[in-house]
Amino acid sequence: MDPNNFPDVARDLLFDDDAESEQAQQLLQLPQDDFYAILNVPRDATPEQIKDSYKKLCMVFHPDKNPDPDAKEAAEKQFQKISRAFEVLSDPRKRTYLDLYGPDCPELKGLAVGPVLKSPDEIRADYENRIRRENLARLESLIKQRGEATVSLDVSKLLFQVDDEPREMEVQSFNLRYATDMPIDETLVVGLSGKMLTRGKFGSGNLRTVVRKTFSRATKGEASFHLLSPHTSSVKVDHVLDDATDTSVSLELQSTRPLAMPPTITVGIQRRLLKNRPVLGFARLYSGHYRLGSWGTGDLATQISEMVQTNRRPVIDKSSATSFTTGLQWSTAQSLSYLALATSMFEQAVTVFHQHKVGKLTTVELVGALDARQGSFTASWKVMHRVADHTKLGVGVAVSSGGTVLNLAGDHLGQKLNVPVTVFPAPNAVMAVVASVIPLAAAGAAYVAVLEPRRRRKKAAFLAAARARYETILAERRQAADDALRVLTPTVEKKWADESRKPEGAGLTVVQALYGKVKDLQARVGAGAPLTPSDEMCVIDVTVPVMFLVDRSTLRVDAGTRFSELLGFYDPCPWEDKQLLVTYSFRGKLRQVMVNDQAGLVLPLRTHPIVEPSQVGYSDKIKAVHEAVKARSSS
Repeated sequence: MDPNNFPDVARDLLFDDDAESEQAQQLLQLPQDDFYAILNVPRDATPEQIKDSYKKLCMVFHPDKNPDPDAKEAAEKQFQKISRAFEVLSDPRKRTYLDLYGPDCPELKGLAVGPVLKSPDEIRADYENRIRRENLARLESLIKQRGEATVSLDVSKLLFQVDDEPREMEVQSFNLRYATDMPIDETLVVGLSGKMLTRGKFGSGNLRTVVRKTFSRATKGEASFHLLSPHTSSVKVDHVLDDATDTSVSLELQSTRPLAMPPTITVGIQRRLLKNRPVLGFARLYSGHYRLGSWGTGDLATQISEMVQTNRRPVIDKSSATSFTTGLQWSTAQSLSYLALATSMFEQAVTVFHQHKVGKLTTVELVGALDARQGSFTASWKVMHRVADHTKLGVGVAVSSGGTVLNLAGDHLGQKLNVPVTVFPAPNAVMAVVASVIPLAAAGAAYVAVLEPRRRRKKAAFLAAARARYETILAERRQAADDALRVLTPTVEKKWADESRKPEGAGLTVVQALYGKVKDLQARVGAGAPLTPSDEMCVIDVTVPVMFLVDRSTLRVDAGTRFSELLGFYDPCPWEDKQLLVTYSFRGKLRQVMVNDQAGLVLPLRTHPIVEPSQVGYSDKIKAVHEAVKARSSS
């Protein structure tokens, strides 16, 4: 199994714990060559600095400079990395791609191999075609399609026989909604939506087209039109007044005849109430139907007048009445809650909503509503759990004045299916408990018996594959560092001897350099005790590669450079905090400095504390190098 084949969402399914998920993500982040560190030049290095560094490294790592067969093979591997770094950094265009996207960006790889295989015109044509394909794929990904189907079932007669009525399941209604959005450009979106509702032998449907336009960061608008009868049109404008306040105004024409009635008006406002707190207050005023002189015949007053004159009771359209809604909303990273109060001629309702995330995969939703004017109520809960990539399943129960309903839900890539099942035609606490316990128990059993064992097996296989791949890469990095040391050692011996011969101790010689979890090693050994490399504490000896960086009795590594990317280094403890401890001799004094990874290093400095020789521990490899230096100096 290749861990790269797991998308990010699938990894979330495997790792419910944040720490495990982060570790898995780190396993997939393979080390990348830092071309600036390979050449040891700053990020803002000039072309001359890059060329000078490349020439110095060629004098050491060019295969022709290493006649020994083993050293020549090791030098050739390092020389390929050095040449690759110089090739990219010396080309302004490739260097720009590197700085923007990193060494693995497609443009950088394409430019690197293209000239060898294709002509410049072919490279340019392939590049333009790839850009067009990527733009097309991006546009296709932006086309959002949403579908929602609701099938309302009534099984109360199937569960509870009433008189002599047959036991049967009844399909009460079927509701289908579908919408798609297609971007024209970055500020303009055209959408089409349709809906269909069937209840018994009757049905209705409509199609709506919508255009959304973003005028600025603060203002956006939307216009829609129903293509089938009744033809209604609406215009909505959202505007951000300031950092804390959003407003919206909607105008809607509702009539079978154009301009038969004045448009209804909806004005909304939302404002942050507490500074630096996610508490919002919102209010919405809906005008309802009204008359302007002789303009308008469908307002609420007309409907009531007709009812009185004809001595009958027509069905009054609730949308004709003026209504006002206000409330509070507060949210955190794990939850969203709001309290809303609505009042009109037909309702005086309060609604409480709370949604909370449990872990990464589960969402719990609680809703309560009470309408004092109509004497109705609703209380419901719902749990949604992600069971597969882009797929959620949910179950819930709603108890209302209309009955006890079991809600089943599914969601896959924006396509939703809702199945509300009426299990009892009236509110019933016993049926609500039964309808809650049975599906939750079934879901729990499926989780324990199937889903959780399957997740554990996949997680174990994923981690094993990722660790095996990473260990292989770390082994390659360690081998590359050993190869670099084999090539660097003769040069470093000579540099040590040259620096040691300078009069009055003016030469800079690195006595010991350790890289890794040095602070942990110090705490384990004790203050003032000599330190030596330790595999247990993930500390390696980098004395030779650090001494190689000395040039004219100075050493400089710019901040931002990962020490593990320098020639002769490797990362002994990935994802851990690392330090570089350097003990060096300058003007007859032994000084020591410790810096964090990527903090940069400058030698020598008078501010570095003086240490005693007894505080320095030497590895066998460094002892051998020192013996070689003494032998070279005596000869």
